[in-house]
Amino acid sequence: MSLRAIFPAGLKQALLRARLRLRGRRIRFGSGARIDSFDEFEGHASLNPGAAVYGSRVGRWSYFGDHSLVIYSDVGAFCSVAPHVVIGGGIHPTASVTTSPLFYSALRNPWGSFPGALSAADELPKTHVGNDVWIGYSAVVLPGVRVGDGAVIGAGAIVTRDVEPYAIVAGVPAKAIRSRFDPSDVEWLLGLSWWNWPDERLKELRPQFSSIASLREALGSTAGPVRRHEGIHA
Repeated sequence: MSLRAIFPAGLKQALLRARLRLRGRRIRFGSGARIDSFDEFEGHASLNPGAAVYGSRVGRWSYFGDHSLVIYSDVGAFCSVAPHVVIGGGIHPTASVTTSPLFYSALRNPWGSFPGALSAADELPKTHVGNDVWIGYSAVVLPGVRVGDGAVIGAGAIVTRDVEPYAIVAGVPAKAIRSRFDPSDVEWLLGLSWWNWPDERLKELRPQFSSIASLREALGSTAGPVRRHEGIHA
C-alpha cells in the first residue's frame, strides 16, 4: 500500500523529508514545496515555496524557484531554476484518434491495461538537464529533451529540442542565440567538470570564477586532462 493511501499529504511530506535528513541530505523546503519517494538528492538543494520535484534526480546546490515543477528528470549540480519553470513530464500522442490517456496509457489507468498501451518509458521519457544550467522565468523544457552543461534558457522559452553545452537559447520554440564562450573555452570547461570538485576546493577558487582567464591562470597546469566533447553533456 502506498504512503498516499496510509498518511495525509502533510505527514507524507514530513516523512520523506525526515528520510532525507537521515541520509545526510540538507534540503531547504519553502512553504508548500513537495517531493515524492522516487526523488534522489545528491546533496544540498533548495525548493522554494510551491516548488515540486517528482521522480527525479537532483545534483548538489541546485535550486528551484517558486512554483516550479520537475517531473521524471535528471537535473545536474549547481543549476538555477527560476519561478514557474516546468521541466519534463508526460507526453500525449497526437496521431491517434484521441489524446486522452485512457486510450494510450498503462500508468494508473482506471480502465486497466490493454494491448498496445505505451510503456512507462515511452509515456514518460526522461528529461536531462546538465550541470550549471540557468533556466529563466516560466520556461518550459519538454519531456525527453537534453540540456547541456552550462546552458542558459531564456525566460518564457519553450525548449523542444536538445541544447548544446554553454549555448544560450530563447524563444518559442527555443532557438540558439549564441554560445556563452569560444569553442576552445567550452571544451576546456567541459573537460574541467568543476561541478564534480569538492566544495572546499570550490570555496577557495570562488574569486577566480569571475572569468575563464582568471580560472585558467589560477589552475595553471593542474587542471587535469581536457576531454573532447561530442554533442550534449548532461
